Amino acid sequence: MRAMLAYRAAERHPLVESYLATQVPAPLQPAREIAAGDFMLRFFLEHRHGHRDLALVDYFQSGWSLARTLRQVLAWRWGEHLPGRVLDFACGFGRGTRYLVRLLPAETVTVADIFAEAVAFQRQLLGVRGFVSAADPGVVRCE
Repeated sequence: MRAMLAYRAAERHPLVESYLATQVPAPLQPAREIAAGDFMLRFFLEHRHGHRDLALVDYFQSGWSLARTLRQVLAWRWGEHLPGRVLDFACGFGRGTRYLVRLLPAETVTVADIFAEAVAFQRQLLGVRGFVSAADPGVVRCE
């Protein structure tokens, strides 16, 4: 039996919902759950002096920007014939991956991070493949 990972309830703050409703097309709406230990949310909370609603907008906006940029790079490089698999290396807790799985089939996305909890969170929430990497790139073996 798999243990459930700690995460906060789906983030549904009015500012977040307004941002997503006006900036992200409905079929590309991301999962709202955020891991309790998500480092990027902590960063945005510090940057916004504890204002959770503003930090959450920053979090979701920056993830959407990352995913759109990656999709544009993939289209530029491969056109309509996208690669069969994409590796999100140093993925963290899925700030960008939560959108990427809306742009690409989840089974084609593999995530890697040095934090096992981050990889497990994304595997559980987003249905992606994933593996724990290492701080030394010389010892990383992609699965």
